[in-house]
Amino acid sequence: MIKSNIIPRLTIGLPVYNGEKHIQKKLNNILLQSFQDFEIIIYDSSNDTTPKICKNYQKQDSRIQYIHENKRSGWIQAFLNLMKEAKYEYFIIASVDDLWSTNFLEDCVKELDDHPSAVSSLGTIAIIENQNIKKHETHNIWKKISEIFKQRLFRHSFQPSFESKGPFKEKARKILRNTWYRHINGVIRSSALPASVIKKEMILWDWAFILNLAKLGDLHFAKNSQYYVTMGDTTSRQGIFMLFKSQNAQLNEYFSPASTFTFWCIQKIGLTFFLTNIDYFIWLNFIHNVGILSGLYQKVYLFCANILKKVF
Repeated sequence: MIKSNIIPRLTIGLPVYNGEKHIQKKLNNILLQSFQDFEIIIYDSSNDTTPKICKNYQKQDSRIQYIHENKRSGWIQAFLNLMKEAKYEYFIIASVDDLWSTNFLEDCVKELDDHPSAVSSLGTIAIIENQNIKKHETHNIWKKISEIFKQRLFRHSFQPSFESKGPFKEKARKILRNTWYRHINGVIRSSALPASVIKKEMILWDWAFILNLAKLGDLHFAKNSQYYVTMGDTTSRQGIFMLFKSQNAQLNEYFSPASTFTFWCIQKIGLTFFLTNIDYFIWLNFIHNVGILSGLYQKVYLFCANILKKVF
């Protein structure tokens, strides 16, 4: 067993639900980081072989703690429960689907060490497409519609930017208009966590968290490290209906998923901010409503296809 007497600087929270396909790769990815002053707390609610895999790793490394929850409470509650365990200087939520370059933790911690005004640091984003994903032609219909809508109404760049500084409303505008400000998955100062979390669950809860975090300081990118986002058929990216299952959605969100977040922005940032960025909020609500229609269309399509197979 690997033992460490060093007081860690970083708590790595790893929430997982039925992640047997990814958990071993993710744990190896963490344990091979060049930065090693950490503890790992696994928060698991799986009913597959994930608990067995995690317990085997726990036996091999004393820095790993394992917590099993019999009933799945959703990813937001898992985050809140892990946040309570953040006893040390820095904290990070590790998505079981995604991977880090070997220097990711080292560079992100150094970025925060070197810049006291920064509250979170993330590596540059790289996309990994899951080759095992099953694609249907119906997926492309709604994608084309949303792309046309985005080009006509929402003419803003979605390319990653490397810093979010300045007055809060300027940072908020930049963050919302750049889909790669995923700093909820970055290394965060533990002292910034209590004022950043929202106890009430909602769709886009993570974006509200990021905006609250930006009120407390700057969001930085560690430019020489990479955060690899796995797209496709992963445990956490299976469409809007899977999102409804993974957290406690409010009634209005079943009809308009981004509505609660939109009203939250009006309340917390201001009506003037909403009006000056109304093109963004129109696009945001549209794209999530398209997600519902797309999901329904696919379900109907597959249902009819299965019936036709049985008949013919």
